[in-house]
Amino acid sequence: MNLDSTVGVPRGGTRPDPRRWIVLILLCAANFMVILDSQAVILASPTIAKSLKMITSATQWVISANLITFGGLLLLGGRAADLLGRRRMFMVGTGLFLVVSLVSGIAPNGGVLITARALHGVSTALMAPTALSILTTTFPEGMGRNKALAAWSGIAGLGATFALIIGGELVDHAGWRWIFLMNVPVAVAMLIAGPLLLTESRDLSVGRRYDLAGALTSTAALPLIVSACASTVVDAQWRNVELPASYLRGATVMVSCEAADDVLRRICEERVVADLNARGALPVLAAPGTVAAAQPGIADAQYLPAARDSGAKAVFSVTVGASSTSVSPGVMLSIGGFGFGRNSGGGVGVAAPIGGGQVSNGYSANGRVTDVASGRLMWSARASTPPSSDVNAQLADLSRSVLDAAGKAGLF
Repeated sequence: MNLDSTVGVPRGGTRPDPRRWIVLILLCAANFMVILDSQAVILASPTIAKSLKMITSATQWVISANLITFGGLLLLGGRAADLLGRRRMFMVGTGLFLVVSLVSGIAPNGGVLITARALHGVSTALMAPTALSILTTTFPEGMGRNKALAAWSGIAGLGATFALIIGGELVDHAGWRWIFLMNVPVAVAMLIAGPLLLTESRDLSVGRRYDLAGALTSTAALPLIVSACASTVVDAQWRNVELPASYLRGATVMVSCEAADDVLRRICEERVVADLNARGALPVLAAPGTVAAAQPGIADAQYLPAARDSGAKAVFSVTVGASSTSVSPGVMLSIGGFGFGRNSGGGVGVAAPIGGGQVSNGYSANGRVTDVASGRLMWSARASTPPSSDVNAQLADLSRSVLDAAGKAGLF
């Protein structure tokens, strides 16, 4: 048998592997599960955050940790498959996929889940390029390979669509943990079928060299970029030079929250009161103001008479408003085409939103402290969150960030 530079793969002209279509089913199943998992997790993230009591910025890492390791190690995974053996690396990736899916499904807290999702990205960085490489070496160049690639592309679109269809049902009726646990039996089946169907092959046309340092460096840098974009941050802060140390510790503080609707205002009040209590202040709620929050100085002054009557030392005002908007597509219609006729081949994948999209808002909070005795502004800060569908978690993050900034400024 003639062999080309890819060891274990027959050169064109020899009889194709009679099991190649069964191999294609196995590889498409792997691709389907990888896409299904990544999309279903997005739908389940609000439920996961509530169940594990995760703040918004931590919940973001359930998704980001997987994407970072997958994107950062994808090329390295393909390179390892070419040099160490495609079947071997596919089996390693599938085994890791099984383990991290099980760990994710039984994770007791957010830290364990985020770690498992980061390792999940490593597993898919091994599985995805290796499966595609096995496909191209199993099917010789020509019509057969075109059909196989069309099926591969089409199944990816179907996986994304299927995740959106069943993801919500799984979360609602079985629980979010089954988003991960449903991968376990499929991974077990692939681990059993892989050694029976796949032939080992590797590429010896290039030198045995890995850019391990480059892959690790780029992967390590990505969390810094994501953290800067996806975390609740304090954008600006100002402190009066005459502000005494521990100004609010042990003091009665009147709390006022201004927002576009009553729901946001009530959530803001609950979070700010809880955070002030935790820092040693004695908060009392102000009645909703009548002056527009767009005029902060005038709006804060309206609370001073009531603050004096209640014996408050300062007014802690927070104005909440939407700062950014994110639109995610809803149900996607995906079509993958492939043919088996004599003159047919190739394929097309089409994905288009057909409804059910979700709009998420990011919020900002402008916090201010006004001295009741003098009426002077003593401190102010502004914090913002990235878009999210969990408003409660966003406002909790904003309150915590504003009060943390106040603590660093010496107010407690």
